[in-house]
Amino acid sequence: MIEVALLEVRALPWRPRARVMSAERFREGVADVGPFDATDGLEGLVVGLGLWLALILLAPVVVVVIAVLLLPVELVVVAALAALLLLARFAGAIPWTVLTISTVSGEESTTRHRFLPAAVRQVRKTNHDRRVRVRWSWT
Repeated sequence: MIEVALLEVRALPWRPRARVMSAERFREGVADVGPFDATDGLEGLVVGLGLWLALILLAPVVVVVIAVLLLPVELVVVAALAALLLLARFAGAIPWTVLTISTVSGEESTTRHRFLPAAVRQVRKTNHDRRVRVRWSWT
């Protein structure tokens, strides 16, 4: 057997893009801030400690209150999104991916199929076996 095929199933059918700031833009942003722009002296220390104390005490309370209020809405939204992703996957809008790996060179190639039976048929044909190996991943 020279090639091995896997049915690759991703929970999220898209891949997140890396967001990188260019060095030039970072330098421009840093150049705008001077070393003496912040409040100096005792007032700055008092204001800073007051803000720090307020954040330490109030932030957890605010987060817990918002989480309790939004929990029923979040559950419905997450369940609806999961149902829509499953419906789109089995309707053929999101393709099934078959990953073929060469055992000699280690090269990987992918093919996409709109429907699950076609993807399973290709995996079985490549592996010469009735079992279908599945690789699960988040992205």
